[in-house]
Amino acid sequence: MSDRTSKISTLDRFISYISPSVGIKRIQAKAAIDVFAHGGGGGYTGKKTRHGLSNTLPVGDDTDYSLAQLRNYSRSLVTYTSIGAGAVYINASNTIGTGLKMQPSILENVVPLSKKQIEKLQIQIKQRWKLWAESTDCDFHGQFTFNQLQFLMYLSKLTSGDVLVTLPLAHEDRTVNSLKVNIIEADRVRNDHLKSNSKTLVNGVKLDAQGRPVGVYIHPSENQLEDNSATYVPFIGTKSKRRNAFLCYTPKRPKEYRGKPFLSPVTETIKKLDRYFENEITASEVNSLFGLFIKTPSGDGSSILGKTPITRNPETTYPDAPDYSLEPGVVLQGRPGDEVQSFDPARPNSAFGEFIKSSLVLVGMGLQIPYEILIQFFSSSYSASKAAQNEYWKTVRRDRNDFALFCQHIYEEWLTEEVLQGRISCPGFFDDIATRRAYCHASWVGIAPGQINPAVEVKAAIDRINGKLSSRKKESAALGFDLDEVLDDLHDEMEEMKSRGLYQEAPIPEKEEEA
Repeated sequence: MSDRTSKISTLDRFISYISPSVGIKRIQAKAAIDVFAHGGGGGYTGKKTRHGLSNTLPVGDDTDYSLAQLRNYSRSLVTYTSIGAGAVYINASNTIGTGLKMQPSILENVVPLSKKQIEKLQIQIKQRWKLWAESTDCDFHGQFTFNQLQFLMYLSKLTSGDVLVTLPLAHEDRTVNSLKVNIIEADRVRNDHLKSNSKTLVNGVKLDAQGRPVGVYIHPSENQLEDNSATYVPFIGTKSKRRNAFLCYTPKRPKEYRGKPFLSPVTETIKKLDRYFENEITASEVNSLFGLFIKTPSGDGSSILGKTPITRNPETTYPDAPDYSLEPGVVLQGRPGDEVQSFDPARPNSAFGEFIKSSLVLVGMGLQIPYEILIQFFSSSYSASKAAQNEYWKTVRRDRNDFALFCQHIYEEWLTEEVLQGRISCPGFFDDIATRRAYCHASWVGIAPGQINPAVEVKAAIDRINGKLSSRKKESAALGFDLDEVLDDLHDEMEEMKSRGLYQEAPIPEKEEEA
């Protein structure tokens, strides 16, 4: 950090300490100047090395002035550009899709239960979880199911960089569990009274003496310049030791307490591409009108085509001047001596397609999305399309694994509440933290990648099972299914077919007699 930046930061802290109102006005003015320097929110100016995009600043200070603007740029790209919206929604649809499904997997050798008891308990947990997660009971506002909340959380994480999730308890009669999930926009997490960052306060996140995040300050408004008092919420309750809230984000640097939007590396590129795309469309639209120029012998300029007024002015040189506006099937009648000349702006641009393709390849590199996946068009060979899908799903599985941690936080608090209310019996749950984590151990399964050639891929899965290289449980999970549910469905179908006389045992092949 430069000496000038350090002096300003120290001065702001000193003035805010002596006179909070004056200090807040200074900070607001600095924020307004910064917005003006970045183009007033109207578009990215291309100054990549300004606040927050320079690696010379330490963590925390690098987002003081840029994080709010990065969020605004990202939301604008997602809302108004096809490239930004496509990249974010494709990532969310593949990583989360219809939601990650919870599969309890209690650790046998840690909990004081037998294998049979564990299997019975896991069935009970799954049934209770479905009652809560597949209804709107889980949502603090009573609008969405848990799967929908997952998609909203991940989408907000990509668009805004992070999202705050709080876990309040609301004891109501019409609910199967008191735990609620409340999603809060990233803009509301900021320092109390717009204070400058310090060793114990970074962009709304409170740190302890060792630099560990212990809580956040939540403002009632999303207005970044509004001076209002914030409510402090600790991540872990002081008395209950239960999780109250957590920030959902993926850090890019050690000790990075807030996340940056997914589109940050390619913000400028997407904005310029979108402008270029719009300009090409406009130029092609104008060219499709078959533009003409009217050349007069007197040299007087005629009205531009399409702009000639219908009403005539009798005081002009030519009071009976005709209307040169172009319409479908119109016949032009000019004055004697007038000459019509065509104009060709050479649109559409013959190199437009290749230029856009090359640009999207670079955008995909920055977002780790292959070109074929980004444009959702597979025109290459099977092997090339499969290779692109395999590479992309490395990123999807990593992001899904990171996001599963946040789902696990919610599941642990849900199971704790179930045990506290006596709905589920877990002996020794509160005796030891290791025992509690063993009960809460679970896996999160998401949707499988699409199969380009199902016949080939199913045969490969069967060969892996027969060759003892995989299991039915893993192959089912790879397809996004729960093997227990699949086996239950097969059993029920078989029993139903037997009851209706539709099921026949496969005949046992007879052994050939030896000669």
